[in-house]
Amino acid sequence: MGVFAQQDIGDFTSVEPSTQNTDFVIPETHTFQKIIEAGDPLTQGGNLKNRNDFTGYVPINGSSENGYLSINAEAVPGGVSILDINFNTTSKIWQTTFSKAVDFSGVAGTVANCSGTVTPWNTIISCEEYILTTDVNNDGYYDWGWCVEIDPVTKTVIDKRWALGNIQHENVVIHNNHRTVYQGADSNPGYLYKFVADVAQDLSSGALYVYKGSKSGSGNWILLDNTTPAERNSTLTQSANVGATIFNGIEDVEIGPDGWIYFAVKSEATVYRFQDSNPINGTTVPQMETFVGNTSYNITHANGVTSVPWGNGSDNLAFDGEGNLWVLQDLASSNNYIWVVENGHTQASPKVKIFGIPPLGAEPTGITFSPDYRFLFMSIQHPDGSNSSSTQTDAAGNSVAFNKGTSLVIARKEHLGVSYSTWYLDADNDGFAIEPTILSETSPGPGYTTNVLPTTDCDDSDALINPDTIWYLDADNDGFAAETTVTSCTNPGTGYTITVLPTTDCDDSDALINPDTIWYLDADNDGFATETTMTSCTNPGTGYTTTLLPTTDCDDSDALINPDTIWYLDADNDGFAAETTMTSCTNPGTGYTITVLPTTDCDDSDALINPDTIWYLDADNDGFATETTMTSCTNPGTGYTTTLLPTTDCDDSDALINPDTIWYLDADNDGFAAETTMTSCTNPGTGYTMTELPTTDCDDSDAQINSGTIWYLDADNDGFAVETTMTSCTNPGTGYTMTELPTTDCDDSDALINPDTIWYLDADNDGFAVETTMTSCTNLGTGYTMTELPTTDCDDENTLMNPNTIWYLDTDSDGYAEGDPVVSCESPGQDYTMEELPPELDLQGVKVVMFPNPTNGLFSIQFAEEFQQAKVTVVSATEQLVFEELFVNNQEINLDLSNQSSGVYYVHVNIDNSTAYTLQVVRK
Repeated sequence: MGVFAQQDIGDFTSVEPSTQNTDFVIPETHTFQKIIEAGDPLTQGGNLKNRNDFTGYVPINGSSENGYLSINAEAVPGGVSILDINFNTTSKIWQTTFSKAVDFSGVAGTVANCSGTVTPWNTIISCEEYILTTDVNNDGYYDWGWCVEIDPVTKTVIDKRWALGNIQHENVVIHNNHRTVYQGADSNPGYLYKFVADVAQDLSSGALYVYKGSKSGSGNWILLDNTTPAERNSTLTQSANVGATIFNGIEDVEIGPDGWIYFAVKSEATVYRFQDSNPINGTTVPQMETFVGNTSYNITHANGVTSVPWGNGSDNLAFDGEGNLWVLQDLASSNNYIWVVENGHTQASPKVKIFGIPPLGAEPTGITFSPDYRFLFMSIQHPDGSNSSSTQTDAAGNSVAFNKGTSLVIARKEHLGVSYSTWYLDADNDGFAIEPTILSETSPGPGYTTNVLPTTDCDDSDALINPDTIWYLDADNDGFAAETTVTSCTNPGTGYTITVLPTTDCDDSDALINPDTIWYLDADNDGFATETTMTSCTNPGTGYTTTLLPTTDCDDSDALINPDTIWYLDADNDGFAAETTMTSCTNPGTGYTITVLPTTDCDDSDALINPDTIWYLDADNDGFATETTMTSCTNPGTGYTTTLLPTTDCDDSDALINPDTIWYLDADNDGFAAETTMTSCTNPGTGYTMTELPTTDCDDSDAQINSGTIWYLDADNDGFAVETTMTSCTNPGTGYTMTELPTTDCDDSDALINPDTIWYLDADNDGFAVETTMTSCTNLGTGYTMTELPTTDCDDENTLMNPNTIWYLDTDSDGYAEGDPVVSCESPGQDYTMEELPPELDLQGVKVVMFPNPTNGLFSIQFAEEFQQAKVTVVSATEQLVFEELFVNNQEINLDLSNQSSGVYYVHVNIDNSTAYTLQVVRK
């Protein structure tokens, strides 16, 4: 046997979407085995209850082939039955060795056990979907609406997990930290919950939170009161009071391999997912979003692609080993599916398949996987009773009619059951087999196949002979068969053959009549046939004959046209033919005709030359003839032509003189004529000439004015024109002159700029130029200006040095100027500087410096020595007080006149109450 690559349970081609019927439809690559159905006896007494739901596989020591199968009954009252099952590796069949119903009498019974979960510590949680507010055992808790923990080994109830709250439970999912539980209320309004147990693997106490936030964004976990029976009985009321987010019926909740928590909302046609900030102590949900649903998806199946809407009813969820999400649908119609959302799916790039379609009336429920994900356990709930009309064979070879609740295991065919095949013998490989067929796990021998074939071959040694063999009838044995063939495994009779023949014989009784018969066409009945013959079984039509004829007729539509026809040559088509004729079937060439013509043409190459030709005399060849013409077949002499000419020439000796002669008027004789010309055979008068002249003279009275006149543009009227001149009969516009000017003006928009312009060099832009100037039409470069400047700059590279430079004397280099400054282009001497220095004042023995002065606002007063106190008063020129303040222990006072207007201000300074003086400052 060949070796096949291992495939996972999620590897399949979608089934074709359809409404539910009597059968359970799954891919051909997979099979199922019935484990138990409603009404089957349990080994420890009683029967399996109806309405099979959660089908939880609990492995023994992690085994995928030995464990417990817990089956919920979503009935009133409810129930749970637990089976001990194991997998026979030889027969590849699951078998049940022990089964028992769980006793719930110690916890006031149970009801509507919907879904549930297998805990990480291998117990069963069965969830009650109905709430009953009675308390028959007076323990303070409502009787129903709880999660029940069960030991699958002993098949006994551990306890109802009151701390998980009283709601319409669908299922729970438990984090691998063994403390955090996520669940939802299957009601409207329904809510999403998180429970964190105080102790790992102990769900009897802990914190219960309800979600409040966005369905497409973030939210928070709101802590509920969850200690007393009364608090736990009021889970739904508390949720409403805190304004928890409402979902319309939360079904299964599962934790994905990616860490997101997924939950199905049945009546919102959506599977959501969210992230928990921290499963133990987190109180926020950073992100919640739609994962799948509420739209249509293209399902690719063996027969094409079908768009299928994902409607309401998203119910049970489970992830397989490849990270694919399986979604079981419970929709109140006949369109329930088992969906598989492949790993990597997004709503923008969907990856959705359909694994199965449950039987009519049923919903698929309670999905779990074995630890190695080879086996899928689930149930078929409430199928239609009429499904008993059809049965299917499961992997164990049992007939299964899906007319009652049934719990199943599903796997790929290579993992579940041994399959026997029906083998057909087709020795000649023609697609038809012979009897008998053989049922075997392996091939019985050469020629056998599992392909279903008709067993109707009459000769399995010859691939050409079978029920599809076509027989051809050729009774006259001419290689052509009659139109009707016979399909038969045996020879129908005489004349039949399996050799493929054309079925085109129109007379199978005469070997001479067949599709190869040759027919001759003589349509004009002149004894000559066309070249082309017809090969046909029947007469092709009128004019055809089987009589052998010469196939030389070139025109079979005209009896006058044949190899004996006489042709006349009238090459120029003037009604006169050349002397020689031709006998031919086909036209000998251009100009020939079968019309009888006189053979008197003297020039058959020219239709204008014949005995009726008229000749015109145009001796000067100017296109105008004299009045007299000649009729002749040949040219009467020099100057004659057959071209039709007007007979109006007034001088046939001069070609320039005729009725079309154009006369030009150039009265000023400047070579340019007036616009109007004259057409005449004779000269119209003075100033006219036949010499062709341009008719562009705008002033024919002045020889200086014509279309060759040159105009110079001097727009700025500086005596210099631009380089480009204009040649025009009329003045082109403002600024133009006929006076010849030098065309060297570089800027005709400015009279100051021309080749005589003087440029001053002021490289440092200080308003003083160097001594030497330049005369140029264009700017000679950086620093040049047309503005007239004094040519007295002593240093044109330093803008600070010019005849207006101010020099300050500072002999003691203390940064304060001595005496009055000197204005000079060059330094007056040693210790002078161009740097502006504040003047040094000596007021009553106190050295004082005030700068800058004038000022833009800010200025300082500096003293040679530190003072103890100084009173400063600033007044305007009109004695208005501006500022007054006492300064202590300082050597510098900073003042600000920025907010004052320009003008002179007086600063009164009193130092240590002993020295007083007044300074003047100018505000710019």
